[in-house]
Amino acid sequence: MISWLFRRGIKKEIKKEIDYIHNILYNSFGNIKQDITELNNKHTKLHNSHKEREEKLKEYEERLIRLENHLINNFEEHKPKLIINNKLDNISEALTFTHERIFKGLYGLQKRMDYKPISIKSLAKIIYSDKDYSSVVSTLSEYLTFLATFGLILKKRKGKEIIAELTDLGYEYVEKLKEEEKLKEEKLKIKSKD
Repeated sequence: MISWLFRRGIKKEIKKEIDYIHNILYNSFGNIKQDITELNNKHTKLHNSHKEREEKLKEYEERLIRLENHLINNFEEHKPKLIINNKLDNISEALTFTHERIFKGLYGLQKRMDYKPISIKSLAKIIYSDKDYSSVVSTLSEYLTFLATFGLILKKRKGKEIIAELTDLGYEYVEKLKEEEKLKEEKLKIKSKD
């Protein structure tokens, strides 16, 4: 009979220990569940915040594109009259070798494309063939803006692309360059005869 009492006491102690461990595990898993819920809430907040920032950046980008389009499209109307009245001689003095190279490149591409407007990307492939487009686009755009300031080309946005084409003054300048080349060739012929 004593062994029966002894066994009953052991079972109660084991049950107490098991209940104690069960409560500890129950509380631990409850804490883990609460931590995971908090992490999920934080992740959701961060994700929503990231989406809001991304939407704001897209909105700013669209506003900048609209502003740039407005500026490019209205540039011709607001040019100072001095720029429009430039003489071809003054233009020759103002252009650097690179300006002329880009101008001639644009003319050559337009000539090959039946005098249609040319995208800056296409022009960059010809002028800066050894460089990546993204690394030269701003430089090329500035050179083209300079040429547009003198009225030699017209630069405008068409969708997401910027295109350029020669103006009437630009074609006059091409004729002047051709005449200068002929004069140089004639001088070289005369010198070679002597």
